[in-house]
Amino acid sequence: MTTSPLRAQLRLAASASALLIAAPALAQQQPEAEREPDASDTIIVTARLPGTQSYRAENAVIGTKTDTPLIETPISASVVTRQFLDDTQVTTITDALRFVPGVYSGDNGRAAVDENLSIRGFSYLRSTFVDGTRQQAFNIDVNPEPYGLERIEVLRGAASVLYGSTQPGGIVNSVSRRPRTETQGEVMVSGGSLDLLRLGFDVTGALDSEGKVAARLTGFLRNQDDLADTAFNNRRYIAPAISFFPSERTEITLLGSYQKDNFRLVPYLPADGTLRPNPNGTIPRERFLGEPGLPDDNVETLGAKLIVRHEFSDSVVLNHVTGYRDYSRFTNYIFPELARGGRIATRSIFPITTNANVWSTDTNLLIKGEWLGGQHSLLIGADYYQIRDRSVTEGATLGPIDAFNPVYGDRGQFSGVLTNDSFTSLKQYGFYFQDQVKFGERLVLLAGGRFDSFKLRFDDPLSGFSDRIDDDLSFTARAGAVYLLDGGFAPYVSYTQGFYPQGGVDAQGNGFEPDESDQWEAGLKYESPDGRSSASVALFTITRSNLLSPDPANPNFSVATGEQRHRGVEVEFNLAVTPELGLLGSYAYLDARITQNDQLINGQSIEGKRPPNVPEHSAALWAVYSFAKGTALEGLSISGGTRIQSPREGDALNTFDTPAFAVFDASIAYSFDKYRVAVNAINLADKSYVARPPAFSITSASAIRA
Repeated sequence: MTTSPLRAQLRLAASASALLIAAPALAQQQPEAEREPDASDTIIVTARLPGTQSYRAENAVIGTKTDTPLIETPISASVVTRQFLDDTQVTTITDALRFVPGVYSGDNGRAAVDENLSIRGFSYLRSTFVDGTRQQAFNIDVNPEPYGLERIEVLRGAASVLYGSTQPGGIVNSVSRRPRTETQGEVMVSGGSLDLLRLGFDVTGALDSEGKVAARLTGFLRNQDDLADTAFNNRRYIAPAISFFPSERTEITLLGSYQKDNFRLVPYLPADGTLRPNPNGTIPRERFLGEPGLPDDNVETLGAKLIVRHEFSDSVVLNHVTGYRDYSRFTNYIFPELARGGRIATRSIFPITTNANVWSTDTNLLIKGEWLGGQHSLLIGADYYQIRDRSVTEGATLGPIDAFNPVYGDRGQFSGVLTNDSFTSLKQYGFYFQDQVKFGERLVLLAGGRFDSFKLRFDDPLSGFSDRIDDDLSFTARAGAVYLLDGGFAPYVSYTQGFYPQGGVDAQGNGFEPDESDQWEAGLKYESPDGRSSASVALFTITRSNLLSPDPANPNFSVATGEQRHRGVEVEFNLAVTPELGLLGSYAYLDARITQNDQLINGQSIEGKRPPNVPEHSAALWAVYSFAKGTALEGLSISGGTRIQSPREGDALNTFDTPAFAVFDASIAYSFDKYRVAVNAINLADKSYVARPPAFSITSASAIRA
């Protein structure tokens, strides 16, 4: 929810890891002591291809729910590997996705709990997944700890056919570390600027001599001050996991996680004095306009997951996943408002307690076979998704503060009287099907569809408002084609539909139908013959319709006549230039417009305007060089890169911009024996920039936070 100029953050990371050699017990079904280890038994925990500096992933699951080569997938999908997460020492999901094209950060300049991301210019609200299950409630979401992840997959574009109601820009799926039968262990210690301290451990291995049971335990601790005065952001994370292999064709995994975040949410800074001139001067980026004496903000997340995979045969595979997440959160939301050219900011405060839980289950059957002249991968599945979310707001007031010379001490007045006590629930049932067909060695076709029904309920006893929306049947479809050319090139084209439920009623008391989206995409993918490099370019247009717009005949109500269109170009590459040098980069151009809407702000229409916080141009480049074995500098690697964004609109009327920025990151690491020591610098030049314009209000530009 915040914006911010960022300060250079140096992360001095010293990590120690132990890697033990173990026999693959599942393959041989004999005790390890009976075998002499050889080179094939060595477990290399890396996402780089041997002999290269590439972070390239060959396959992904997110685009098709099957393990499919990226070059044969007629949609835009990206994979952030574990190796990249380790090399860059990312602390948030936002950090991890900063090199993915079309993904824009709403980072607020701290190790954020609320990470605000958009994909292709659309929010990814309730479009976050962990291990294939939804994790986001209505009024709360906390992204998982990156240290506990194996990889992160991003699908850009509408995803409703396989995943149900989602934002049209795309989805993000975080994949947890899983138990391994090979014994492995790691201890990580790092520190850095803002009194950063990170401690982590990860250990896995078989619990029996035959390798039929494996366990994993991952733990993480972070203490860190914020860029803003008196603020901080701390995290505690633990994730146990156990896998059972009753046969060579069956795998059952139980994943658990507990995450507690304790922090002080930093309010926005006013636009006057940050983005606009103020006769009183410039408001420092470190300024904290909340109250240190208020109760700390905190959120606890408890998760559990069951994953089952069973191969009936080489051609018939059953996959099932059930996930549960429970959230508990207390946050003091503070919004300072500063009159144009003033120095005394009035402060609105909303102490909100939220409790929510999310159930999600998905079962599908994959059938492979050859018929009608093609090699088919037929997927048939059903899923269920339930959210229960209660949010309570207490009446409270907070006194004004001098934005240029703050004096703290106002602990606020809390009335104990509830001003909001709302309950929201959503139940969604879906049935989907998909067929991937490969004709010969060239043509790959993809087609699928989905039927959905959902029930949305909203109750606010204090206001007496109640809303009920039932959609008995909604159908979405997609189709695509890829043609594999000689030399590793593959042109593709695809069409995808999406939908997203929306609450409220019109003037006649009728609930609104879900908003709908249509996406056309065409592009070209490349994979080098040796498999060490890849690149892609995509052209797309997304039209989102049936959006809510003010009813001209009844201004207090809405009608579903709004429309938004986003179109653009995305480029992504992962190149092994030499065995020592690798390049990772991206570029995105986005033309986003509100093409139809009757909403007026201060008498001005927002129709034809560009949505806030959506850059027209963005680019990123990362280079890594590792000195070859046998040289004097063997074990040393040097990496660095830049991230660039063009100006973004700061409000719905496009009355002011947030400036363009370019920041530089760098890293140097040395690996020896079983250890790795690294120094990472984020925003090396200490560039001050606004990461996010005000989002909580479309009627005022008075709330920008640094």
